[in-house]
Amino acid sequence: ATVTIQGDNKVYVPLKGPWMGVYAADACALVVAEEMGARIEDVILQYDNRAFFTPVGGGSDGTTASAWVMKEAAVRCRKALLELAAPKFKAGPEELDTKDTMVFLKSDPGRKIPFGQFIADEGFGDQDKDIAATFFGRPPETTWHQGGKVLDVMNASFCEVAVDTETGEVEVTRFVVACDPGKVLRMTSFEGQLHQAMYFSQGGGLSEEFVYDKASGVKLSTNMIEYRKPTILDLGPIETCAVESRSGNACYGASGISHCMAAPQLPVCAVANAIGKWIEPPITPDKVLRALGKA
Repeated sequence: ATVTIQGDNKVYVPLKGPWMGVYAADACALVVAEEMGARIEDVILQYDNRAFFTPVGGGSDGTTASAWVMKEAAVRCRKALLELAAPKFKAGPEELDTKDTMVFLKSDPGRKIPFGQFIADEGFGDQDKDIAATFFGRPPETTWHQGGKVLDVMNASFCEVAVDTETGEVEVTRFVVACDPGKVLRMTSFEGQLHQAMYFSQGGGLSEEFVYDKASGVKLSTNMIEYRKPTILDLGPIETCAVESRSGNACYGASGISHCMAAPQLPVCAVANAIGKWIEPPITPDKVLRALGKA
């Protein structure tokens, strides 16, 4: 990964792509802003097919897989910046700090200079000259057992349902999810992953089903209406709780979530607790009534 500061006072993060619409690349920008002491609006994700860095997004693990290397590059870029800035302040690099895309003197925070000014002062007038740092390497071992070979899943999901014993309808009244992502980098992304997993859980447990013609073997539930995926109006309320152990090997101890909380048996178990009968999913009203001896 590479991080560069250019004369326009922006911090550039060149990425090769792909741009898939997920948040992993933007999470890298958050990490760079944090480490560089830059405003998030001054960190620019820049598509460049010559770049070394390709953000990984497979399995919804993009932030965990990519942000750690961007952090290392940002640390090195900031170090180079402070070393270049030190003579201007007549101070050592250790006496300087960064905030809001400016370098300032710790003992006199009013003395501050924008990042880009150091490039201009060095005579780097064009955009091809910059302060840059690149990092290649592997992430550190996790604090999980056996150096990450065995993953301790420190998560718990709860589901509450209401079963109408006259109609067989099942309503999810509440999900509660406690999950350890190591460290949350962006709360809305954390919550989104958990909401997605509960959506999978409710659909898989209560409605989604492949139906085949018994005579021909042809699949009949071939679209999202006939397959009966739940809609946003079907989904029960979701309460989320982040438990941050910082035990992962991504930056700041993040380990990510991916789809680890998806559990289609969650509403199935809740229904079994409610009516005292085990029903094979999907739990449709006709199955509930048969289990209760009413159909």
